[in-house]
Amino acid sequence: MAQKPSLATSDWLNLAKTLAITTATLVLSSVTAPFRGTSGASTYKRHVIYTVMKAFTRNASVRGTQALSPTTVEAYQKFVKSKSLTPDVVDLSEGAKGCWLGDKGKGTVLLWFHGGGYALMANAGHFQLGWDLIQSAREKGRDLSCFYLQYDVAPGATYPTQLKQAVAAINHLIEVESVPLSRIILGGDSAGGNLSLAVLSHISHPHPEASPVHNKDRFKGVVLVSPWVTFDQTASSMKSNAGKDLLDLVTLRKWSDNFMAGTDLDFYNTPLTAGEDWWEGIAASEIAVIAGGDEIFVDDIRCFVEKLKKHQEGKFTYVEIKGEAHDAPILDYMFKLSHGEQKRAIDTWILERV
Repeated sequence: MAQKPSLATSDWLNLAKTLAITTATLVLSSVTAPFRGTSGASTYKRHVIYTVMKAFTRNASVRGTQALSPTTVEAYQKFVKSKSLTPDVVDLSEGAKGCWLGDKGKGTVLLWFHGGGYALMANAGHFQLGWDLIQSAREKGRDLSCFYLQYDVAPGATYPTQLKQAVAAINHLIEVESVPLSRIILGGDSAGGNLSLAVLSHISHPHPEASPVHNKDRFKGVVLVSPWVTFDQTASSMKSNAGKDLLDLVTLRKWSDNFMAGTDLDFYNTPLTAGEDWWEGIAASEIAVIAGGDEIFVDDIRCFVEKLKKHQEGKFTYVEIKGEAHDAPILDYMFKLSHGEQKRAIDTWILERV
């Protein structure tokens, strides 16, 4: 990963201001949450957490957040230490790294691209999701391992760097670990779902700046959790679910602008803009899309699903959970909240295919 940004005096002042605003938001939302009505999050606790998160991400600079947050590898190393495991980090081409959980390369491999708007790194929730799946698979007598990609984040690295690094992870599994696509379940949440779709597009329609994928097979499965399918913010749910979700429109614009850095939109970075036929013959035996009915992305996800499923010949699953927000399973791990139906849908879909 590119070196973490160093903070100037202005960055520290921004962080101090952000902390003050976030603290005030915590106090205010704690008082007003009981009166949120149907326009707020599903529970009091979630409403407060989501409101505070929006205040923090809206006001904090990306530089400050990245400088004070662990990298994906650092978060992974802390997680495996908590489980008394030995870390297994591999260097990939294009400056990327990969992190193994479970018996390396054994059985089905879940290759996960984490979310975070191409601005934030993976957190303990991403690794706990994989670890719990590994344990559940073992209980059923099945082998599952997880491989997490550490890709570079924006603005230090911009599109299509992350696509090139994702392809590097796939080719490492194929060429070095001898794991064909037919043993790989590709998964991603939020921006990681966007990256997963970019990979599927690249395999079918090679991107001129990314290396080819050296396998003509299909992924065993692809699971997309709350995928970020467009940077446009005009869908009705962007407004109707604004008070229910943890995402903030100002933050999303900041993140997408940093990621794109003035380059052109295309079918790889905004998959919603691709037509139905673009997705014909994609390298996936089965696909699942999982979303929350309370997330601001939900209208765009519904539109995308209609395009994606046309050529999937019945091997397509869409699960939308009423009353749940964006990327709920990961956030529930982060804040130690009770898991809902999105998490159960992910577990069921993946474990049935291990």
